[in-house]
Amino acid sequence: RRLLTVMLRTMPKLMEVLTLFLVLIVFFAVLGMNLFNSVRVPGYDVDGGNFNSPGPAMLSMYVLTTSENYPAIMYPAMVRRPYMTITFFATACFAFLWIIVPLVLATVYDVYTEMRAGIERRKLAMQHQTMIAAYHILVDDGGERINERYF
Repeated sequence: RRLLTVMLRTMPKLMEVLTLFLVLIVFFAVLGMNLFNSVRVPGYDVDGGNFNSPGPAMLSMYVLTTSENYPAIMYPAMVRRPYMTITFFATACFAFLWIIVPLVLATVYDVYTEMRAGIERRKLAMQHQTMIAAYHILVDDGGERINERYF
């Protein structure tokens, strides 16, 4: 239940980071389409993993963010344009793996710590109310009873 609550409270703040992620995917996909299309770099698979159209280009960039199947995306371009390929893919990996992923983790951690602080404040307030009720019982003649809610 707590995990679900954290996830639901994280979503509004996480949308800003996911928007940045989508903007970077589109940016690098368009840049990749201009640098590594089939005219400039033959050798990409026709069905996918290429930079000929926006859909496969964005899919290739998403695959790059997961670091999965990285060689199949990078090596065909490396044969024809090695310096441009190294610069492009190193910049993309840096942007995704060193900027976006830590932003997502920081956002989730921030929301979790805010939630934990709220829980601790409520717990401390409940303990404070219980101590005040116990004090009043001890000071008074003992005719009052402590409400069960405080325990």
